[in-house]
Amino acid sequence: MKRTNILLLLLLVLLSFGYTKNHNGDEISKIYLIGNTLIRTTPGHDIRFYNIANPAAVAELGKIEIEGNSDVAATGNYMYADRQYDLLVYDISNPASPRIVDSVLKVFQYLNYYPVRDDRGGRDRVEDDDVGGLLGCGSIGCKDEDAPISPGTQSSNLQTLDGADASGQGGSLARFMIVGDYLYCIDREQIKVFDISDPARPRYRNMVYVDRGIETIFHDGDHLFIGGQQGMYIYSRDNPEEPVRVSEFTHRRSCDPVVVDGDRAYVTLRGGSPCGGFTDQLDIIDISNIKNPKLLKTVEMDGPYGLAARNGTVLVCDGSSGLRTMKTGDLNNITQCALLDDLTAYDVIWYRDLLILTAEEGFFLYDASDPCNSRKYGQLF
Repeated sequence: MKRTNILLLLLLVLLSFGYTKNHNGDEISKIYLIGNTLIRTTPGHDIRFYNIANPAAVAELGKIEIEGNSDVAATGNYMYADRQYDLLVYDISNPASPRIVDSVLKVFQYLNYYPVRDDRGGRDRVEDDDVGGLLGCGSIGCKDEDAPISPGTQSSNLQTLDGADASGQGGSLARFMIVGDYLYCIDREQIKVFDISDPARPRYRNMVYVDRGIETIFHDGDHLFIGGQQGMYIYSRDNPEEPVRVSEFTHRRSCDPVVVDGDRAYVTLRGGSPCGGFTDQLDIIDISNIKNPKLLKTVEMDGPYGLAARNGTVLVCDGSSGLRTMKTGDLNNITQCALLDDLTAYDVIWYRDLLILTAEEGFFLYDASDPCNSRKYGQLF
């Protein structure tokens, strides 16, 4: 093999390691909560559904086997999942028996930074024998004549939600984000925009170039916050089909998810060979002027992954060091009020008084009515 080919291969391998993989090189499960249903991916293999109505007695409801899956998002009774280069739509009104109802094909170019290979002989539709579901829309986008078979009427086992909760909540490592009638998907260097005003039938609307090495997406108000290996990028949703860059905050190459709490953005940077760079830290950024983000404070960490923030309290998944709970209201006196150090923490959802934590050891649920004194409900491997 020529020297140039070897160098290109090594570069591709390095770029393929971001927040999608842990320190062992294993892909990290993504988590998504909608109503009382927790959705958890086993990257590349399957998606599992759990009933967490009683957090102390979590029950598995069902699963879907999807080769090449990484991320999910859900709204109402519908879930969106990638399968290599396709976007699949499932009716999950009965999580014990999810049904595929539609698809947008050949829309993604990368799966965890690897170019997606078309190994299905050039087929342009999802076939029944592929995933056990219904025919979807051909190619990128749907035409009226390509309408999928309408899903049958089913009683919903999902808790009915109102307002912002209707589309559920993912972790900070998410590549998929639903805001109103739109689904935004990170595809290595681009945002893919889908109109989901009819949630059973998404329409591909636009592609927005951001930068190489973007990995995560978060939204707050009318803005999207994109975490990447080069920095944080802020986009306006004034026109939801055409997000426009407002500003960016750059740093040395490192892994970089972002969450927002009021006038602050919180960003974790993780160094080491997988992500490039050598810094492990939490950055607190002033976004009161959305067009000019400024660094307020840096807090040293050991090897952080995902995070969550509320009212100045920040939860940081600091890898093998565990889950840290930080009080950041006073920048001159940032304190750690709790540390769960008996696990290797990767990502967290903080929903009301519930914490859902994904870790190397499985996933955990905690009562976080007092986040400095979280009480474990239980653990599920």
